[in-house]
Amino acid sequence: RESILNGSTVFQCGCLEHTVCRPTAAGNLRHSTEEPGTPSTGLNLCLRLLYLLGFGKEGLAMTHKRLIFMISLVCSLTGITAVNASTFVALTAEELIEQSSAIIQGRVIGLESRWDEQGRIIVTDATIQVTETIVGDTPPQVVVRTPGGTVADYRVEADGFPQLAKGEEVVLFISSGSNTQVRRIVGHQQGHVEVVRRLDGVSLAVPRMEEGISYLTPSGKPLPPMRSTELGTFKARLRAEAARINKPVN
Repeated sequence: RESILNGSTVFQCGCLEHTVCRPTAAGNLRHSTEEPGTPSTGLNLCLRLLYLLGFGKEGLAMTHKRLIFMISLVCSLTGITAVNASTFVALTAEELIEQSSAIIQGRVIGLESRWDEQGRIIVTDATIQVTETIVGDTPPQVVVRTPGGTVADYRVEADGFPQLAKGEEVVLFISSGSNTQVRRIVGHQQGHVEVVRRLDGVSLAVPRMEEGISYLTPSGKPLPPMRSTELGTFKARLRAEAARINKPVN
């Protein structure tokens, strides 16, 4: 847990597991989550080394330029290279469905960013008006929580996590976890599909994969690019796969 002072604003970084916190050009902290061993994990190691070297038991406090200099110095001394990329282990369609308590189609009708219960990181709660429950069972409205957002002068960007927009129509793979009131999206950006209508009126299911985010199969091969599919075909495939693994289908 580090605090970085930039001008008069303190950006507090409460890292998630395998999270890298990058100072952006604007002086914000940029969060990204990687699997262990990916190149950009090096920056996280640099920050931790700075902490261990005595730059604040209560947190790192320095100007943005000095922070960049110290990170560069420590990385140079340790031979660590930081790369602006995030890598995730890809889930198969079966794994996405198996790990989801429900798969829904709906529209984002509200967004609210706040500090989490521990005050460590900013999260955003999106209220989804459910128009169709494809797999599982959900109420007419659900709240989906994602890392990142803006509260007053504080902003956290979470690389690789879904970023929902108000008014957006989506298909989401969601899981309730221990908190039955707030859901999370399964499979990072794999679990976030946008519904887009063509000029001819045909609805498409369009994967929302952020540029610079990599997904690897368990064997280490890159995940092939996910292509847009007609929405009806996409939902039919989901129902067929869910029925095959004995998930409740609607």
